[in-house]
Amino acid sequence: MYLNKIMLNQINHRQISLSIRPLPTPKSPRGDFYIPLLGGDRGGSCGIFSNLNIENHYYRHIFIHLLDTRETKLLYSYIKMPKILVKDFNLEHTLLCGQMFRVTRAGDWYYIVARDRIFRVCQSANHLEFQGVDEKFLAHYFALDEPYQTILKQIEKDSYIRKAIKKYHGLRIVRQDPWECLISFLCSSAANIPKIKLNLEMLSKSFGKRIELNGFEWYSFPNPGELNHYERIFQAKTGFRAIYIKTANDCVSEAFLMSLKKLPYREAKKR
Repeated sequence: MYLNKIMLNQINHRQISLSIRPLPTPKSPRGDFYIPLLGGDRGGSCGIFSNLNIENHYYRHIFIHLLDTRETKLLYSYIKMPKILVKDFNLEHTLLCGQMFRVTRAGDWYYIVARDRIFRVCQSANHLEFQGVDEKFLAHYFALDEPYQTILKQIEKDSYIRKAIKKYHGLRIVRQDPWECLISFLCSSAANIPKIKLNLEMLSKSFGKRIELNGFEWYSFPNPGELNHYERIFQAKTGFRAIYIKTANDCVSEAFLMSLKKLPYREAKKR
């Protein structure tokens, strides 16, 4: 990376910017290039490291590389991210236990795709820092409002469960989107976690829309009714599962899934 200077120009509640001075190269003369990250009107601005309109591809290449550098971490140390206090919660156990599949780790942060949005979260002791969603969504998604200790007392019935509770304390069942959860379950038949992740990513790329946060790009998960092409479903390496995914797409609607939330568990199961 042809950099000899990365300078934090200004930090306040209105504007954050970087001044990048590249070393001389055949394609780029020496000189400063101003990239506004928050505020300002040169280069475009839609949040930290988001949706930048940088016409010079050389500088855009440099900027993308900044995402994983020590200087970027220094920049973020000046930016106050939203933070909430949590109890009886372990982020790593919750995200990597196999109940969800569209998550990736970058340093201390986990990037999560939930239907049509990306957000990131990291845990430090009893605090969660986050970006891309609000506190209400985060608390609901991670079921932070559930009485964790009461639930443990109800399920702590034998030595195996007690060992699991001790080893994975803080693991919570996320309130995943029911449609995405249903398709994930269909993909899980006779499959392992890497295979499920592959299927979901390929389905999203084929049927979803491009979404981005901090330079990380994914695809939204297709809505009910949008997984409407059998051959493309099959091309997502779903194999024999393709017909079941297509059938679910044809039978299940958003309204039906929302109606199940209002029913008692046993009655919803009958539907």
